[in-house]
Amino acid sequence: MNLTHAERAVSRADVIVDALIGYTLKGAPRGAAADLIQICNRRAKGVLSLDLHSGLDATTGAQPGTCVRADRILTLALPKTGLRLAEGELILVDIGIPPEVFRRLDIDFKSFFGARTWLRIARQIEG
Repeated sequence: MNLTHAERAVSRADVIVDALIGYTLKGAPRGAAADLIQICNRRAKGVLSLDLHSGLDATTGAQPGTCVRADRILTLALPKTGLRLAEGELILVDIGIPPEVFRRLDIDFKSFFGARTWLRIARQIEG
């Protein structure tokens, strides 16, 4: 990967969509993923993370290494517990998962979307 090319591309873009790493995160991001996260954090004008920030543990919110600094996070289906303390505007997006899927996973869930397809989520301050 040509990092100079990546830095130029990120610098020219108005918004970067971060979808490098999701639930598969095990330990700190390494290699090209870590390099791209650092470029994004240095050069991006605006960052939209898809589901969660790359480099963030979806369950705990831990950042074992470098992590994308997102302005907005579009989290899909249900809020991830790891986003509790994450920075950036949090938007929950309905992706049409049928209620039967949640039941099979033993998740007690009633849709709160109504006719909407997305909701802005306010975080509670823990104390």
